[in-house]
Amino acid sequence: MISSVVLKKYPLSDGASVCVWRTTFKGKVFYTAWGVGTPAMEHVSERTAVAKRALQDQAGQAGMQHQHDVFVRTPYAAGISIHSTLTEAYHHEAVFFLCADPAVEQELIAFLNVVAS
Repeated sequence: MISSVVLKKYPLSDGASVCVWRTTFKGKVFYTAWGVGTPAMEHVSERTAVAKRALQDQAGQAGMQHQHDVFVRTPYAAGISIHSTLTEAYHHEAVFFLCADPAVEQELIAFLNVVAS
């Protein structure tokens, strides 16, 4: 079972925040974060940029050597992408999920079993 809890929150200029999550799966621990956009986008939203930078910062502080960047195109692909990425990744690695749109993001949140704080 997948479980994700807040590791650290990062504020945005609009008063909202993004989080880096501590995600556990099959006995392994990962740091995860996500944003909305596509790999072809020249500029991403502040929310996505801050989430990715926050994940890189937290992973660096924890001594994590590798970050996976995963593009999730459809809501259906969310569960498959999470499962395959976390299965293949090593314990204590960082994973950034780039969601094609908000519907994909909502499905990803559900599959990561996010526990809001």
